[in-house]
Amino acid sequence: NLVRDLQSRVAVLTKEQEGTAAARAQGIIDRLSAPVGLLPMTGPAVTVSLTDAPQEGNEEANPDDLVVHQQDLQAVINAMWRGGALGVQVMDQRLINTSAVRCVGNTLILQGRVYSPPFVVTAVGDRAKIERELAHDDYLHGYRAAVEFFGLGYEQTSQTAVTIPGFDGPLNLTHAEPIPAKEGRS
Repeated sequence: NLVRDLQSRVAVLTKEQEGTAAARAQGIIDRLSAPVGLLPMTGPAVTVSLTDAPQEGNEEANPDDLVVHQQDLQAVINAMWRGGALGVQVMDQRLINTSAVRCVGNTLILQGRVYSPPFVVTAVGDRAKIERELAHDDYLHGYRAAVEFFGLGYEQTSQTAVTIPGFDGPLNLTHAEPIPAKEGRS
């Protein structure tokens, strides 16, 4: 009975808020939550997993050539976005416009968490378009050559339905700088 009474009271209070500035603001928040990545997303997906090369058989190689670098991850992510990804997840975290993928040595730092390889990137969207961008990306051609030469890991799979989480971290910007206008443009 207590739960029903509370639910009834919430319904009355919610009804009273209709048309208020707070209700209008909440409506805007609700409409924007999905496009900015705050809600989970389910759909067809492409997943790429990147792994460091083994030391064995690469004793003469530069150690720098045997690890997955930040630019390798960024190339995969950017190709997925260019392919029309509706949402991208790196490891267990959804990317949003303020996300920064950073590598230190052979670890990934993403939104305050540290990850070790393999690094897994999943994009929800049109699989054919995402796969096409991954296949034709110039940087990734070079990475796949290193896969053959050094044994770096690159595994790409396609799924009919995957759910990626909504972003659950802070939304505050801590630093921003305006981009200077180019001459001749207003």
